[in-house]
Amino acid sequence: DQDRAVERDLMGLLTGWAERIPAAHEAGQPVLCFGHMAVENAALAGGERILPPGQEIALSYHHLEALPVDFGGLGHIHQCQQLTPTWWMSGTADRSNFGEEVDEKGWLLVDVDAGRPPIVHRPISPARKFVTLDPPWATDPDGSGTREACATPTRRRTHPRDGDGPCYPSDAGTCGGRILS
Repeated sequence: DQDRAVERDLMGLLTGWAERIPAAHEAGQPVLCFGHMAVENAALAGGERILPPGQEIALSYHHLEALPVDFGGLGHIHQCQQLTPTWWMSGTADRSNFGEEVDEKGWLLVDVDAGRPPIVHRPISPARKFVTLDPPWATDPDGSGTREACATPTRRRTHPRDGDGPCYPSDAGTCGGRILS
């Protein structure tokens, strides 16, 4: 019930803004809108999970198209993507978990003129690396002389920062005081 009230108020706010956009365009002013919210059916980055229905308010593509801005930039979802001709999800400039280890990260640089489609550039950022290693263990780690000690391969995950060493899953979420995602 509270979520529906917030969603109703948000839709009223968007409708009010949409009514003011033509006057701005007539005055030659570009109209920009920015927000931190989810969009229904947007592509997710490798390690992202969506919240169950009712736990976050998400705009639909219809809501975005009803707000005729010259550029709309949203955050929240980690995957950069163009949602409509004028609305973009910026994504993230850095990786936040191992599910994103192969995702290309960057940021948006946008040229905007009133009444014209935005020109969007996406420089790639030097995002920190997350690396999963699957070494083919050929010797037994406990020195027992048996290959049974190696029956379960160990995955080693590392995210080097300023010379920090590797982190292992057995570190129970932390490594040298750092929290692993």
